[in-house]
Amino acid sequence: MEFIYGIMGTEVNNGMFNADLTNSCRKDSEGNFIHSDVSLKYCFRNSWVMNYGLDSVLAYTKYDENLNPLTLEKNFESRFKTGKNKKEIEEQLLKYIDVKTFGVAFAIKSKNISITGPVQIGWGKNINSKAIEKMIQIGAPFATEGKDKPKGQTTLGSQNLLENALFVAPVIATINETYTRNDFNEFIKISKTAVTTTQSRTMMGCNSAFSLFVELENSIIATDLLSERVKLNENKLTFDFEGLKLKDVKLYVNTFKYEVEILNSSIEILVENIF
Repeated sequence: MEFIYGIMGTEVNNGMFNADLTNSCRKDSEGNFIHSDVSLKYCFRNSWVMNYGLDSVLAYTKYDENLNPLTLEKNFESRFKTGKNKKEIEEQLLKYIDVKTFGVAFAIKSKNISITGPVQIGWGKNINSKAIEKMIQIGAPFATEGKDKPKGQTTLGSQNLLENALFVAPVIATINETYTRNDFNEFIKISKTAVTTTQSRTMMGCNSAFSLFVELENSIIATDLLSERVKLNENKLTFDFEGLKLKDVKLYVNTFKYEVEILNSSIEILVENIF
């Protein structure tokens, strides 16, 4: 069993990567902009769907012939049959790329299955002190009827967007017999553009900024401490590896936008363009 540690950077400019229940940018108790692991995992699933088709992932919205979203059970049954024992269902679940990577909590027809994924992603935290949230007004071309609204009045609303944010999220992967290096190399490949290729009106301002993956001679480090080893100053990203016995490092950066500075590395590190 081996461990690979990583951090993933996501930049947001006039976009919304992860809104809270009020449609504002998600923040922690101290007011720092953050995003959940679910936001990044969705981008991975979206990339897998684009590359390998809708049946390659489980946790992705699918629809019936009436355009109603399928339940978890119906989603699973669109590819497999559930009339089997737990071991067979588990084997089938692991054929989904997202389940094999991130795991799943699966409960249908009294069959409760929990699979812990070999790749875990933590919450992302903004490291750009210039990040600000702003609200813009939006309108619709259609009138909305109501006793408090004049006849023919169009709908008005607002939208919150985040500007100049750079989120850093920790990643840890466990390499073993069932999740191989080839499997994780596929994860690395997707990580480089997962956010950039996931586009909607609010996601158009969200892009993959960098991906860093580290193997250590002594194997163990707290993943949150790795997140603290990257700093942003204007358009320069500084990665500091002081005190780490590095075995292998893979670093992908949007070099069209960011300069890169590497400090205290015990090995030579090649910086590759993330695109």
